Amino acid sequence: MEIAAPCVVSLTWRLADAQGAEIDELSEPLEFFFGGDDLLAKVEEALAGQEAGFATTIQIATTAGKTTIAPTPSIATNRPVGWRAAR
Repeated sequence: MEIAAPCVVSLTWRLADAQGAEIDELSEPLEFFFGGDDLLAKVEEALAGQEAGFATTIQIATTAGKTTIAPTPSIATNRPVGWRAAR
């Protein structure tokens, strides 16, 4: 079964800056609504059409106005992605 809106996905991640220094880690799976406003668009794009167990690294540029705050932090799902149909 592919991840497609609407559904709920369970994610873990490690958020790091461009130099690889850890900013945040979500080690226990947390549920997010896929197809709504819970996830960044780039994260939803990466998850769309994937199967449970999918893992990836996503580069996300963060900006405030025209100033770059942190060059290309990344999110890596380090545990299997799971999902269920939204109610």
